[in-house]
Amino acid sequence: MLIMAIPNTTPTPNELFDTEMRKMSDSEFRVASIVVRATFGWVIDKKTGMRKEEDWISLSQMVKKSGKSPRAIKYAIQGCIENGWIEVRSKDGEILDTGEKRQQYGQRLFYRMGPVFLRDTDTSA
Repeated sequence: MLIMAIPNTTPTPNELFDTEMRKMSDSEFRVASIVVRATFGWVIDKKTGMRKEEDWISLSQMVKKSGKSPRAIKYAIQGCIENGWIEVRSKDGEILDTGEKRQQYGQRLFYRMGPVFLRDTDTSA
């Protein structure tokens, strides 16, 4: 069996493909994928292999990367939040779980993977 490192790749939770993808709309899958790439796709400590937990992503970046309309992305973000696939926060850490809360902060929103994907990552027990 050939085992090789693939450069320029993003580790993605298996659960995204194995169980959650079939529950997602196309736009929701694209939003979750963009968040995976913006976070887990970046090594912040080469020594430990630690990756970003969250990243600032603007609506215009989501639209450009996904090929979807702003309206479709806004609905997809809300669906991803409601299903626990992503979390959106302010720079101060306030959870922005509604469109109204996100609108108050404008373009300065921080995205991270949601509890569905992070619940089994604690290895300290």
